[in-house]
Amino acid sequence: MSYRPRLRPAVIGVCTVALLAGSGLLALPAQAQGRPVAASAWRSTSSERTVENFFQDYIYATQGTESEGLDPLGVRKKYLSAELDDALTVWASEHQADPVFRRSDIPKTFSLVEKEQTDGNAKIVLTMNWEDGTSTDTWYMVGIASQVITGLIPTLRSSQDARRAWHR
Repeated sequence: MSYRPRLRPAVIGVCTVALLAGSGLLALPAQAQGRPVAASAWRSTSSERTVENFFQDYIYATQGTESEGLDPLGVRKKYLSAELDDALTVWASEHQADPVFRRSDIPKTFSLVEKEQTDGNAKIVLTMNWEDGTSTDTWYMVGIASQVITGLIPTLRSSQDARRAWHR
């Protein structure tokens, strides 16, 4: 009796499951209800992943859930340069709002995309979508070698304005 007739379907089945699992098609939803998640789970660059990880950890810390025991300030210290963190602290005290969201509420969803890499920095645009139907764009600058977020410029009118702001 040959094992080939039984082995072939088993091998095909195992390979199919491995391919589907590896591509994420068999993944169960990891999002609890009410938690914002990025529109795309896969990021093509490490700078995009850095901003996505920062933002997701920051949301969790703000909500008091799943942020490796860090509060929002701890998450900022983990991902941001000291200068940017200090500037956000000043902004928060002057405006009485969250310095990352620039509002007192948490976004419903968010998405992000890398726009360019120049002078050793990646420029990422993160779009926050709010319960009221509005959205806010924030430009992040990430050091490519260090993967430290060094700049955060919210709600610019156009990419031309953003380019000028990065060069100041």
